[in-house]
Amino acid sequence: MIRGVLTTKAIIIVVLAALQGVVLAALPMVNYWRVNIEELLSDRLNAHVTVSEIGIRPSWTGPFLEAMNVVIQRETDSLEVRRVQILLDLPATIAALEPVIGEFILDEGEIIQRLSGGSEIPDPFAWAQLLSRIHKAIKTVGALKLQNFDVLLGDVSLKQLSLEIAPGLGVLAKARVVTEDVSIPLEVDWRYPSTGQQSHELRMHTRLQNVPISLDGLDELSVALEATSWLTIRDGYPVEGIARITGLAQSDQGLSGDSRVRFELTGLSTARAFFESLELQLPGLKVTGAGGGFHFDGERLIAQVPSVDLMAEPLRAFLKPLDLDPQLERILSLNKPELRTSKVRLDWHLDEDPLIYADVDYLEIQAAHSIPQVGPVSGKLFLHGSSGWLHFNSGPAIFSLPEVFHEPWRDQSLTGVLAFNKTNEGLVIMGHELKIQDNLQNVTGALLLDLSRDREQQIQLEMTVDASTGALPRLLPSVLDSEVAAFLNRSIEQVAVENGRISYSAPLGANVDQTRSALAMHFPLKSYRFKPLADWPTFIGRAGVVDFANSRVHIDFQEPEFGGLCVNRVVAWQNPENSSLINIRGDLSGEASTALQILDAAGVKPDALGSDISVEGTLKGDVRLEIPIGQRPEGSVWMETQDLSVTWKDLSEPITQVKGHAEYRLNKGLYTDVLTGRLLGDPVEARITVVDGNTDVTGKGHIRSVNFSKLLRLRLTEKQLFGSGDWSFTAGVRHDSSVLSLETDGAGIGTALPYPLDKDPNKIGRININLSNKPSGTSLAVELFGTTEIRGTLDTAPIALEVITPRIDLIGWAALSSMGSDRDNLSLLLRTEQLLLGDTPLAVSETAINLTPREFNVSFNGTELAGLVSRVGDAPLSIDLERLVLPEGGSLLDPPGEDPLLDYDPGQLPAANIRVSTLLRGDIRYQDFSAVLVSGESRVDATTLEFDREGQRFQGELAWAYQDGQGQSALLLRAQGDQLGNILRINEDDPILEAENGRFMSNLSWQGSPMGFSVLRSRGSVELSLGKGRFLDLGNSAEVLRLFGILNIDTITRRLRLDFLDIVQPGVSFDGVDAKAKIANGALIFDPEFAMRGPSASFRLTGSADLINEELKQRLEVDIPLTNNLPLASVLLGAPQVGGAIYLVEKALGTKIIKVGKTDYRIEGSFDDPQVSLIPPFAKQRTK
Repeated sequence: MIRGVLTTKAIIIVVLAALQGVVLAALPMVNYWRVNIEELLSDRLNAHVTVSEIGIRPSWTGPFLEAMNVVIQRETDSLEVRRVQILLDLPATIAALEPVIGEFILDEGEIIQRLSGGSEIPDPFAWAQLLSRIHKAIKTVGALKLQNFDVLLGDVSLKQLSLEIAPGLGVLAKARVVTEDVSIPLEVDWRYPSTGQQSHELRMHTRLQNVPISLDGLDELSVALEATSWLTIRDGYPVEGIARITGLAQSDQGLSGDSRVRFELTGLSTARAFFESLELQLPGLKVTGAGGGFHFDGERLIAQVPSVDLMAEPLRAFLKPLDLDPQLERILSLNKPELRTSKVRLDWHLDEDPLIYADVDYLEIQAAHSIPQVGPVSGKLFLHGSSGWLHFNSGPAIFSLPEVFHEPWRDQSLTGVLAFNKTNEGLVIMGHELKIQDNLQNVTGALLLDLSRDREQQIQLEMTVDASTGALPRLLPSVLDSEVAAFLNRSIEQVAVENGRISYSAPLGANVDQTRSALAMHFPLKSYRFKPLADWPTFIGRAGVVDFANSRVHIDFQEPEFGGLCVNRVVAWQNPENSSLINIRGDLSGEASTALQILDAAGVKPDALGSDISVEGTLKGDVRLEIPIGQRPEGSVWMETQDLSVTWKDLSEPITQVKGHAEYRLNKGLYTDVLTGRLLGDPVEARITVVDGNTDVTGKGHIRSVNFSKLLRLRLTEKQLFGSGDWSFTAGVRHDSSVLSLETDGAGIGTALPYPLDKDPNKIGRININLSNKPSGTSLAVELFGTTEIRGTLDTAPIALEVITPRIDLIGWAALSSMGSDRDNLSLLLRTEQLLLGDTPLAVSETAINLTPREFNVSFNGTELAGLVSRVGDAPLSIDLERLVLPEGGSLLDPPGEDPLLDYDPGQLPAANIRVSTLLRGDIRYQDFSAVLVSGESRVDATTLEFDREGQRFQGELAWAYQDGQGQSALLLRAQGDQLGNILRINEDDPILEAENGRFMSNLSWQGSPMGFSVLRSRGSVELSLGKGRFLDLGNSAEVLRLFGILNIDTITRRLRLDFLDIVQPGVSFDGVDAKAKIANGALIFDPEFAMRGPSASFRLTGSADLINEELKQRLEVDIPLTNNLPLASVLLGAPQVGGAIYLVEKALGTKIIKVGKTDYRIEGSFDDPQVSLIPPFAKQRTK
C-alpha cells in the first residue's frame, strides 16, 4: 500500500514538472514584461510603480515571479521594497492563459505615510474606511507577506514590521511602535469583515518592561506589564474595544494583577472606557473593583476608579531602594497611613492641578511628629494639588495627640474637617467642626498645627467638653503635674461635665520647654462621683465645679452625698504649699450605719462598731479634716442623734429611739453621754465607750417577759412566759472576744412551762444569763431559780448543751407546741434523777438528745427506762426500748381520769416502728412488745400490735383519729392457744384453769386518745372460748360465784388489763367454755350468754353487769342430768365429775341439792355482795 502511495506522488511530481517546463517554454522572458507589469501595478494601485528587475524562478510549488527594488509612490505615502516574490497559481495561469498570482511576498522595505498637518491620524470614525481601502488595495494582490519593514506614520513609526495577508481572512502583523518617548512591541491580528459581520476585528498585544510611573517624589518608579486589546471597527461608529492589562511582577516586587477594560475611541484625542474588572497592585498600593472608567476629551480627563488601597509598611519596603522624598519617607515609616478608598474620581484639566474626589472607606494614621493618630475613619477626600480637606466620620475609632494628652481616646465617634496646605515652608493642618464623642464624652472644638520647616512648631487647642465617667482622665493634658494627674485619675469615678472648656497652647517637639505651655480648665459639673481617697467613699452630687489653674485643683460641691451621707456643702482644695495635702470642710447628715461603714472602709473605725455593735438611724455632724493624698485622714466629727437604733450582735433585737450626743475622733475612738432608748418598746438606758479596740456597755431596763422570749428566740407564747421584771446588763468587747451578762431577781416574771421551768410571778426566782464569745468558741451559762443549770457551746456543730436538774416533765416538754418543728444541729445532755411521764416518775440518770435538720435520736439510760428513739428524714420513727418499768395500775373499773391528749391531732405523729423488749406493769411482765404505726391525715393506726404475757401471744390493732373536733380510739385484741389459762389467776402465782386450747378477742372503741381509755366509756364486744380442760382451784362459794360472773365482775376488769384472778375449785373438768358479751354505756351484757359445758353438767349465765354502779342483774341455769337408779353415794363416789358439779352448786347455794336436774338461779345485787336466789320451777314455767 505504501509503495502505491509513493508511486502516485512521484507520478504527480513528474507531471507538474513537465507542465512547469511547458509553461516556462511557452512564456517569453518575464523581464520582457517588466514595463507591462509596472503599468499594471500603477493602474491597480493608483500609484507610480517602478521595478528594477523582474524574473521567474522555479520551485517545488510552482514558478514564482521575483521583483527587485520595487518602489510605489503616491503624494501622501510611498513604499520601497528590496525584494518582491510573486508565486503564480499554476493551474489558474494555465486555465487563464495569463499569469495568476497565488502569493505575494515583500522582503525588507520601508513605508512612508505622509499625514496632512493637524490630522496626522484619521479620526476613528474613519478607521473602518481606511481599513476597507487597505483591504481593497491588497485584495487583488492575493496572499501577501511583509518581512522586516519600517513604517513611518508622522511622529509614530513601526520598526521591524512583519506582516502576512491571508486573502479573504485577514492580516497578521508584528512590529515595535516607536515614538519620541516610548518604544512598544506590538502584535496585530486583523480580521476582514465577513458576510455576517460588517466590522473589522483587530487584536493588538504588547509586553512592556520598565514602564515609568510619574509620581511626585518617585521619579525612578517603573513597572512591567502585558496588554492585549480587541477592537471592533465599523464605518461611522466609534472604535470599540476590550483591553486586558496584566502585571508582570517579579518575585514580590512590581505590578501584579489583571484588569479588563471596555473602551471607545470617539476621536483622535477623545476616548471613554469602562472597567469590567480591575485588579492591579503594587506592594502597598492596590487598585481593584468592577465598574468605573474614564472620559478624555483632549483637554480634560475625568476618571473614576472603583477602589484604591494604600498600606504604608509594604509600600515603604517596595519604595525603599528608590530615592524617596524625606517627608514622604517619614510619613510612611512613622505615621504609617493605611487608606482604603472607593469611587475615586479624577477631574483634570491638563493645564491645571488635578482635582481628586474619593470616598474614604478606611483611613488610619499613627501619631508621630505632631501629626495626630486618627482612625479608623471614613468620609470624603478632596485634593487640589498639594492642598485639600478630609471631611471624616467614624464608628469606634482612636484620636490621639501624644504631645497634648497622655492617653489616646479610644472607641470614639469622630467627625469633622481636616484642611491642609503644603508649601515649601511646611505643612499647616487646621481642624474645624471637630467632634469627638462616645457614650462618655462629647468634645467639640478647633485645632491648629503649624508644622513649619524653619520655625518653631506650634499647637493651639480650644475645646468645649461635655463628658462623663471615665472620660475626664483622658482629657487631662500631659503637661499637668504628674501628682495632680494621678490624683484626678484616681479620684474621678463618674462625672457629667456640661459646657466645660479646655484652652491649651504650647510648642511642639521632643526637646522643647514644656513650662512655656499654657493650660486652663473649667469644668462645671451637673453630676459627679469623686473619690479623693482610695479607702473613703465617693462624693456624689449634681452641682459643682472643678477648676484648674497654676497646677492646683479647687473643688466646690453643693449638697453632695458622701457614701450615703448627705453633705450640705463641701469644699476641697490643694494646699498651695503642699500639693499632696487636701483640706476638707463640710457638714453632713445621714444614717449612722452608713457612717460606720465609711469609717470601716477607711480603716479608722473601732473594731467593735459595726461588727459587735451596729447602729441605725440619723446622725448630724460637723466635719473638719485634713487628708494627705494616699494617707489616713485626721480630724473629728461631733455627732447628735434623736432616733437611733443600736444592735449588739449577742442581742437578737435592737435598742431603738436612742437619743444623745457623741464625739468621734478619727483614729482614736467614740465617747457617748448617757443614751436613752427602747428595747422592744421597753425603756432602757446605757453608756457606750469605744477606745483602742475595747468596747464597754453598761445599762438597765424594765423588760416584759414576752419581749425577753423574743430576745433569746425561745419561741414561747405569752401564756407560757408572762409578766415583766427589772433587768441589768453589762457587755464588753476586747479585741476578738465579747461578754454579755443579764441578771434579774425574777420578781414579776411568771411561766406556765413544764417542770422545772414553772414559776409563780409573785415569787422570787433569780435568773443569771452569761454569753461569752471567744476565739475558742461561744459559750452559754444559765442559772434558773436555783434548781437548774444550762451550760454549753453555741458555735459548735452541733450546738452542745448540758442541762442539770433533779427532774424533767418529759411528756410536757415533748408536747409543748410552741417549741415548733424546726431543728438546728443540737446535742443536748440531760442529767436528771427522774423523768416524768405524766404523773409517773421514771428513774433515768442521763438522756442524750441529738438533733440535726434531717435526723434526731434520743438515748435513755436509767434503771426504769433504757433504749433509743430515732428518726432519719421522713422515715418512720424508730422506738427501740430495752426496758420500761411502770408502776402497778389501779382497778380497771376506776372512774376515768383526764385525757392529756384529748384535743391532740394524731395526724401530727409520724409513722413509727415500736419495740419494747421488756415491759413491766407492777409485777406483770410483758415481753417482745411491738407495734407498727402508720400516720395519715388526722389519724394514726397501729396496723400491727403484738406482745407476750405468760407465754401467751396477743395480737391486735389500734386506731386513733381526730375528726369534727374530737378524738376517737379503737382497739382490737386477739389471742388463742393452750396458754390462756395462765392469765386466769387467783393470785400472781397460780393459774385457776388449764385448757387444751382457747380463743380470746375484744373489740372496743372510746372517745378520746388511747391514754384516755376506760372500760366505763368504751363500746364494743368481748369473746372467750376454751376447749377441754379443768379448774385447778375452786376456792370458797363466793369465789365460785365469781367464776360464774367471770365476764361481769373482776373478770372483765382484770382481763381487759390482761390480769385474770378468778377462783375455782380444783379438779372440776369441762368440755368447753364459750362467752360473748357487749360493752356499752358502762354496762356489760352477755350476748347471748356465758356457758360452760362438762361431761355430766353445764352452766349457762345470761343478763348484764352495771360496771359503773357495780351491780349485777343475771340469771344462772345449772343442768346436771342424772339417772333415777344412780344413788347419791355413787354419784359422789363413782362419778366425780357430776359430784363436783353438785358440790359446786352446793357451795354456791350453801345447802344440799335434794333433787338433781336443771335448775335456774337469779343473781342480783352488788359485786361485793351478790344475792343469789333459786327460781322455782313453776315460776320458771310462768316466765316461759
